[in-house]
Amino acid sequence: MAEIRKVASLVRVMLRTFSLNIAFASSRGKKERKAVSAVLLIVVLAVSLGPLAYAAGYMILNAYDALSVLGIESLILEGFTSIAAMVIFLFGIANVMAVFYYAGDTERYLTLPVKPTTILSAKLITTVIYEYIVCALMVLPVYILYGVRSGAGAVFYLYSVAGCLLLPVIP
Repeated sequence: MAEIRKVASLVRVMLRTFSLNIAFASSRGKKERKAVSAVLLIVVLAVSLGPLAYAAGYMILNAYDALSVLGIESLILEGFTSIAAMVIFLFGIANVMAVFYYAGDTERYLTLPVKPTTILSAKLITTVIYEYIVCALMVLPVYILYGVRSGAGAVFYLYSVAGCLLLPVIP
């Protein structure tokens, strides 16, 4: 049980370290500068990705309308799930390289009073969490738009979440 706590603690540290390195790579200074850069990063991402998300949603809804006339609207889910599987695989390769090889933090973690298998487990879990984040950002909006447009029930959304959980593991 103690090893599980150590793995969980290391995962939290790795997740925080990775996200903070991305958010604050340019501002290594005072806390105020870091907070301002974090808010600025969120605003820039929202402004730049907002129109893209709107266009993608508009495209999905129009595709649903066009394909529902032919009775093949499920192609939307199949197509986006296939594309997401490929993107998750490619991001997974880059993520594994970043977390396992290029992170440069392994030497620091080895000085901690934990076993190397604990460090390896924490790195693996961190990689899996990043994969689920990519999967959720890519697949769940499509599933939600499809479910809303088709008037699907709660079972569809449960299957959608289950599919999103299985997609990084079983493409």
